[in-house]
Amino acid sequence: MSIKDLLGEELFSLNFPYMQRALAGEPQEFEREIKRPDGTIGYTLANYIPDRDPSGEIMGFFALVTNITKVREADAAIRLSASVFEATSEGIMVTDPQSIILSVNQAFTRLTGYTQEEAVGKNANLLSSSRHSPEFFSNLYKELILSGKWKGDIWSKRKDDTIFLEKLSISAIKNDAGEITKYVGVFDDITLQWDKEQLVHHMAFHDSLTGLPNRLLLVERLGQHITMAEREKRQIALLFLDLDGFKLVNDVLGHDMGDHVLKTVAARLEEQLRAADTVARLGGDEFVILLDNPDSRESISIIASRLIAVINEPILNAGKDARVGTSIGIALFKNEGQSPDQLLKLADDAMYKAKKSGKNIFVFSD
Repeated sequence: MSIKDLLGEELFSLNFPYMQRALAGEPQEFEREIKRPDGTIGYTLANYIPDRDPSGEIMGFFALVTNITKVREADAAIRLSASVFEATSEGIMVTDPQSIILSVNQAFTRLTGYTQEEAVGKNANLLSSSRHSPEFFSNLYKELILSGKWKGDIWSKRKDDTIFLEKLSISAIKNDAGEITKYVGVFDDITLQWDKEQLVHHMAFHDSLTGLPNRLLLVERLGQHITMAEREKRQIALLFLDLDGFKLVNDVLGHDMGDHVLKTVAARLEEQLRAADTVARLGGDEFVILLDNPDSRESISIIASRLIAVINEPILNAGKDARVGTSIGIALFKNEGQSPDQLLKLADDAMYKAKKSGKNIFVFSD
């Protein structure tokens, strides 16, 4: 069988120039894409080596053909990986086992502000926001070692010191011996998504006008305080406030002034209380204050008197002067099993007693 019969007309024509050069004494090496009988594509590396007799005359040539399909497929996979590495919108950071950065992609630079030259060779804590505890990272590394991967949300810091929330996935890369040689972190900035979720959550549990907790959040916190009070013998005081004269302000000075009064009262109440206390607006001109573990009945009375005084102060807006007072009903937590709604009802009833007793005063429920 001749070489032409072996290769076929088309492949023989393509290889013929190499054969001529080999017969002229020039070794040849070239790659060729071939179509297999099953229709798939393969790749070969051909070497034509001149064959000389003892006198140096060329008798022909040796043909060595190697199947390099897997090599070329691996090269293509590497090129594809490199292309994906640079083209993906997600930031990618590759580190060694000691967390030293080996490479980053363009998206990493866009998301963090650090160029490849600035990041490579640095420790991955370059992005640390200091918002997470040592225990957080200890648990992260434990999971990485045990399972070879970790996924979660983590706060990081950009080059310009701004903080962002990233959704991060870390994978451990191992060699044939099972040893970790690299870590690959893939992340995306989800700060805006988180901000929107936080806003939705805030709107569900806060009054839109004053920004104070609404009834839902108040009842939730009151339930938590009741549980603590039952377990630790702590005190709870609930103050139910209803503004005196607010309807007149709304009717005479207008709704804009009415809204300003409500926002001003809310701010004044918050200024008088501790961070552990809760000021909530139930709606209309009704506010509720949850005092966390007050010292005594006397200290509660002092706080109530102070609240009445600050609310009585004039409220100015756009040249208008508004004045309101407040009637306060106070309920103290006393019985195990008492629900938030029951405690609110006691404070509400006491508030109506205060209104009937002349307004602008406070009354305890017992």
